[in-house]
Amino acid sequence: MTKEQKNHFNRDGDVQGFAAENQGQFKPEEEYIKIKEALDIAMADLRNLLKTQDELELNSAETKDVARENATPPLFQLANVIYSMAFATGNISLMEKVRITLSELKRLSDTKLLFRFENFISAGAEYLPSLLTYGVTEETLNSNTAFVNTFGEELKKYSRQKNDHKEVTKQIKLQFKAVDNCIVPFDNMVENKRVSDPAWYSLYWTIRTIDHSPASHVSVKAKVYDAETNQPLPGTILTYSKIETNGKALTSGPDLSKTVKVKSAGGGLDLKSLTTGAYLFTVSYAGRADMQTTVYVNEGVLTRIDFPLNKIA
Repeated sequence: MTKEQKNHFNRDGDVQGFAAENQGQFKPEEEYIKIKEALDIAMADLRNLLKTQDELELNSAETKDVARENATPPLFQLANVIYSMAFATGNISLMEKVRITLSELKRLSDTKLLFRFENFISAGAEYLPSLLTYGVTEETLNSNTAFVNTFGEELKKYSRQKNDHKEVTKQIKLQFKAVDNCIVPFDNMVENKRVSDPAWYSLYWTIRTIDHSPASHVSVKAKVYDAETNQPLPGTILTYSKIETNGKALTSGPDLSKTVKVKSAGGGLDLKSLTTGAYLFTVSYAGRADMQTTVYVNEGVLTRIDFPLNKIA
């Protein structure tokens, strides 16, 4: 499991646990049960896929590497014997075919190493009568051939497992999306608690949004609404400026001051790529008193800000 997968899975698991522990807070109950069942099934499928991925990572290379280690010493010894025989008989082409050092063998890729091993076996079979005086028998050659065959089979198996691993990784990516889709209905249910139970609402979103996403993702989610009716206020003007970096006042730079307009009918606004630091937010809407608040933003952690605006008396 990669670090990114682990962070994502842990976040989804925390939401699943929170939903189970706070069942009474989610209304209506019938809708909650349906959503929770879908999330539990999606999480179980995701867990199984991640387990399969881990098993493939652990097993795919291990047996192949063992077969490679078992084959290298005897095949290197065979190559040295063939080289000695070729040198004694002046067979230059055969010397070139089998000449190699142990360190060179160890540096070769699996496919190139298998090719060299097969060349050694081929040369040994061709010159077996001459090699008998050097202690290489048909039994010796058969034993080395078995090492090569085992390595070749494990290499094929490893290649298949690598393909399986890629396929499982693709499925995991899709399953994470499926889990996220199962969580979105909980977000919608929790939204009803934004005003009536802000502490519980904030607790849910603290669990829901903790992930280590790149700073290019959404940094701040703001919502502007009427303090009395809770109705959203699209068209609100929001100005934000970075006022502190590492304890020092900010006097210049791209984050110094920006103004945006809330266009969403729901009164929501997403701000992306804000760097870590303190920001002063000011919102203005016709017929409502301006509101200001200072919020500290951390890169990779989603910050939510509510702006309940009061009517001007």
